[in-house]
Amino acid sequence: RYLFPTSRRRKQELGLPPEQKCLSSRTCFKGQQTPEVIALYESNGMILQKVPPNLTHVFQPLDISVNGLVKRHMRDQYEKYYANCISSQLAAGINQDNIEVDTRISKIKRLHAEWVIDTFNYLLTRKDDIVKGFSKAGITD
Repeated sequence: RYLFPTSRRRKQELGLPPEQKCLSSRTCFKGQQTPEVIALYESNGMILQKVPPNLTHVFQPLDISVNGLVKRHMRDQYEKYYANCISSQLAAGINQDNIEVDTRISKIKRLHAEWVIDTFNYLLTRKDDIVKGFSKAGITD
């Protein structure tokens, strides 16, 4: 839905002939390596290149910069929640042996949605770091 039309449009923008081959790097996920998927890529003028396991961080800009920022920020949000639950109970005089932190999915699901929005806003402040990931992967002008 997205990749092949984008590839055709980009070739046109660059003044390349429609038969110009494109390289698409993918992880070694087995679902992307079936004969049907490979034939689909080839029929759309794309060469499917596998990125070896444990090397996506070298070739994929989001693995280089964005994913780490997201993981750290989301972990920080969870740790703040957990620490606040403990400290508020201690402040209320609850014995440390009786402290409980609500980690039920019904509780965390709502918080997680808030953390995702907060993380998105955090990423807006880290544009330079995101661009660095593309530079390290060699995907910049």
